[in-house]
Amino acid sequence: MKHDVDALKTQVFSIIQEHGSENPVTSRELEAALHIGGALVRDIVRELRRDPDVERRRVGIISHRETKQGGYFIIKTRVELEDTIQNLKSRALSMHETISKMEEVKFSEAGQLNLL
Repeated sequence: MKHDVDALKTQVFSIIQEHGSENPVTSRELEAALHIGGALVRDIVRELRRDPDVERRRVGIISHRETKQGGYFIIKTRVELEDTIQNLKSRALSMHETISKMEEVKFSEAGQLNLL
């Protein structure tokens, strides 16, 4: 199904605006409210964070390792902004480490995986 991404961005931002760090909206809640998948929610949030409208860039993410809960909210303080940036940096570092390990995989000239 083809989605109107601009309309969805507006809807997602509208829902997230109703939430602060104390009550973040989960991806599953956004998925259910808008009848879209999690990958599309993540894509839209990524686009909002890069939006030319600086107000839309205030979409934060919170995650609690202990409770395995988290969600999206509107950043209202410098600490929330710094926490969100640190969360994103940590995820980027983890992805980079995974890429580095995958680049170590070697194949023979015949295209066979070399098992060591």
